[in-house]
Amino acid sequence: MCMVMLPDPDKDANEDIYAGGFYQKFRSLLAFSIKYRVMFMGAMVGLLFLSVLGFRYVPVLFFPEYSRLQVMIDYWEPEGNRIEQVASHLQGIEDKLLTLSQVESVSSFIGQGPPRFLFAGKP
Repeated sequence: MCMVMLPDPDKDANEDIYAGGFYQKFRSLLAFSIKYRVMFMGAMVGLLFLSVLGFRYVPVLFFPEYSRLQVMIDYWEPEGNRIEQVASHLQGIEDKLLTLSQVESVSSFIGQGPPRFLFAGKP
């Protein structure tokens, strides 16, 4: 059955796959880099230094300011407890948290995590 599933071998299997234009250009670039290795390494160190200096001008906006104050509490009970019991305990915790003046809302998730992506903007 394996012989039926296997494809026929290529007739030109002896052909050099690295004879193409891309590999020839890469080979010549590699040969140049090895031949002039001191100049090449100097250029790389110079580019590294230039990039470190250039980072001063890149604004730090990768993580925007998060204007919503949020706290996450992981609540665990011993393995084997009924989910209804866990839900009633969480309801008591939610009720207690909602009595605090600083708490505006509470969400609980049983058996799974919260949504991975939340809209962080102002409503």
